[in-house]
Amino acid sequence: MTRSRIAGLLLATAFAFAPQAAFAQSGAGQEQHVPLQKTIGQNKPQVVPSLFVMNSTGVSLQGGKLTLTGIAPSSIVFADRPVRAAGHDLTSRIVEDWSKGSDNFAQDPPNATVSGFSKDGGRVKDAVVVLKNPKLEGDRLTFDVDVLEGDLAGADGAASLFIDLIGRPLTPFSLAVRRAPHRLSRRLLRGRCRGRCSGRWSGRVLPPVRRGCRLWLRLSPAPAASGMRLLPVSALLLSAWQFQSSPEDAVTELNVTERIADGRPGIHPGMVFIPGGTFRMGSDRHYPEEAPVHRVTVDSFWMDRTPVTNRQFKEFVKATGRVTFAEIAPDPANYPGSPPHMIYAGSLVFTPPDGPVDLRHFGEWWSLMKGANWRRPYGPKSNINALDNHPVVHVTFGDALAYALWAGKDLPTEAEWEFAARGGLDGADYAWGDEFTPGGKHMANTWQGEFPRQNLHEDGFERTSPVTAFPPNGYGVHDMIGNVWEWTADWYAPKHQPDAPKACCIPENPRGGREDASYDPSMPNIKIPRKVIKGGSHLCAPNYCRRYRPAARHAEPVDTSTSHLGFRCIRREASDASPSGG
Repeated sequence: MTRSRIAGLLLATAFAFAPQAAFAQSGAGQEQHVPLQKTIGQNKPQVVPSLFVMNSTGVSLQGGKLTLTGIAPSSIVFADRPVRAAGHDLTSRIVEDWSKGSDNFAQDPPNATVSGFSKDGGRVKDAVVVLKNPKLEGDRLTFDVDVLEGDLAGADGAASLFIDLIGRPLTPFSLAVRRAPHRLSRRLLRGRCRGRCSGRWSGRVLPPVRRGCRLWLRLSPAPAASGMRLLPVSALLLSAWQFQSSPEDAVTELNVTERIADGRPGIHPGMVFIPGGTFRMGSDRHYPEEAPVHRVTVDSFWMDRTPVTNRQFKEFVKATGRVTFAEIAPDPANYPGSPPHMIYAGSLVFTPPDGPVDLRHFGEWWSLMKGANWRRPYGPKSNINALDNHPVVHVTFGDALAYALWAGKDLPTEAEWEFAARGGLDGADYAWGDEFTPGGKHMANTWQGEFPRQNLHEDGFERTSPVTAFPPNGYGVHDMIGNVWEWTADWYAPKHQPDAPKACCIPENPRGGREDASYDPSMPNIKIPRKVIKGGSHLCAPNYCRRYRPAARHAEPVDTSTSHLGFRCIRREASDASPSGG
């Protein structure tokens, strides 16, 4: 991997921290502040990266081999100068680029520190190694190594690998020092601190800097905020810590243990931590309902790594006896004017036509199929026997919310969903960047060919796909784009609110429109409210529905289920989190 390639990946990803934040560099008696700069759509400075962080659920070091099992799909990249910044790159891309270029890592192997934990979190072992010949097979990453010092004896738990990118003779000092009581991590994630930290914190955490043998983080409180709080640095989870604060420069010393990019086992399994922040929601370049672009702030939350699958929904139905809306014959009183022979239990199923059709009439390819439901997604003769790992479909908003409440979770707001879908790429068209198929590679399950009659399925799938069939985004979340649309908690409004005139007025955790304003104006006699759905599906095509983007949105009546609509859940750590019902 070339040093210029590493610099490029940082320039291609949105920085994870606020542009107003500045790092206080001590020296010569005064602080020098270098603000982070927004880089999307602007000329970029030559960012100099300094550190990769790879996280895994297990590690072993023996026989000249370092093996990381359960490796996180995305790695964190920290930059030193001219701005202090953090970004993401796919672990698979790092491995692919290891030997590319004239100044690659194959010719000049990097040093690294690997920290392995015991399963109970009571012990940590560190080793300093030289990394060679990476090999990624599934979620298992191996290196040939020269061990310079240390060992990993007894490290049978999670691990983190800190790779020195710029060839320094000294490897990064390990973050792992000691274990602190578990209750501190719970209070940390909920915005509570002790000692000099008090209240709820609304500023930013800047990337680490090494001073001698200590690693420091700079906390930058928001204006008028009282006290400070530590937040997880992107996927780097801070689950135990101690600190000594310096009021003069607001620098905090950390001793950190457990760091797992895909969430901490035993707390929210199957979920990914999404660090909150401010981003530009919507788009001015596509469909009118996506406009205007406006700044929004969301708190941190946990999100399901994938859409809810048939296997998971099956467990919910078995435990609760839930009968979904599509399995119940509708009440004719709720659908005035509908022919009696159309009042039956069923759901909308995509049925491709034989030839060209008028794209203004979606009835040409949608059929209200009797007997279609989540168990039989394509009609009475179909089943989900081989689709356990596919997203559940044919679920209404009420079905999705019932599952979320049973699981102790909630449905995301539109703002939360879009923030997570962007994966840190603020302002990019797609969840992976500004190119739909980078290098000709399909990044999501969408439609190729002339919709709705010609499906070339160049991405390998004709209908839905397994929820991990395509790469995750920068936060490690799969299938935010394509495969199936996903319910959100917000009532639909035909456009977004305008951007706030001042930074102080940026909406925090917005909740969308009003229920009574969400009715379909083309059906004035039927007062069925509509929710926002996001993400597009395997039916989105360039010639019809280019809604395979984070900013894209659509209205869906709460009583409607289809063969291309599913959902995923979130958990909010804040104690004042509002429910999805309203």
